[in-house]
Amino acid sequence: MVSIPGIAIVTYNRPDYLRKCLDAIFEKTIDNSKILVVCDSDKDLETIKVCQDRGIDFIASTNRGVVW
Repeated sequence: MVSIPGIAIVTYNRPDYLRKCLDAIFEKTIDNSKILVVCDSDKDLETIKVCQDRGIDFIASTNRGVVW
């Protein structure tokens, strides 16, 4: 059985920082890492677009705090 590394990023209304973070992750990790972005706002359309443009899975919901 082969393990695939997973990286979760939690964000709230920070699309510019998310882009920088993703650029660094893509530069430094192996190709088959699984990335998931958890956005604490379903109204943060720019963050959602960043994920969609890069083909990254994301979860976006109403703001309920990071621990949800």
